[in-house]
Amino acid sequence: MIQPDYVITHLRGIWQLIVGRKNWRADMDISVDGVFRSLWALALSTPIAIIAAIATQNLQALVPESTDAIKITAPLPVSIFAMLVSLAVTWFGVLAGLVAVTRGMNATHAAGPLIITYNWSQLLSFLAFMAPISVFAITQSAEAFVLSALPVAIFELVILWNIIRRILPIGVGGAIALMLGVLVGEQIIGSLVHDSVISLYGALS
Repeated sequence: MIQPDYVITHLRGIWQLIVGRKNWRADMDISVDGVFRSLWALALSTPIAIIAAIATQNLQALVPESTDAIKITAPLPVSIFAMLVSLAVTWFGVLAGLVAVTRGMNATHAAGPLIITYNWSQLLSFLAFMAPISVFAITQSAEAFVLSALPVAIFELVILWNIIRRILPIGVGGAIALMLGVLVGEQIIGSLVHDSVISLYGALS
């Protein structure tokens, strides 16, 4: 079982990386063991993903122009399961893509730090996402949710940009292309997997 202080230390390391501190690696376990232990970030993100699935279903019910009846009428356990499967597949899919990029750049030495920082940064992003979820829980307003989620989305972009630029030997243009690739990949994989699970439920029910 991972210790809370280990998690906090690595989240602090990600923050140090974001704000440009040169000693950010001092708070990170950049080792083979650290790579595997960073996967705890996925497990720790799961409760927040479950909360997000509940909020998403409630949000869809408030949007009158939504025409996806399957998504709206799917039972909450199905929505949660779809969210968790989508989360896991997307997470490991992006990791596989990032490792492939390091190999293509002949920078396999950066694969470990890249995996570790991506994993812990995802947990930090999920924690930040609790803010708009809380706003929606209080206001039950789709507009308030979108407005409060925008700064979190920008924060996630800043995190990803700093990870790519500070770990990989890559220029600005390449970093932009890679960041767009990660973002598009997350959306495509996540949507395909999520919708496939929901559609499978619809076909079997």
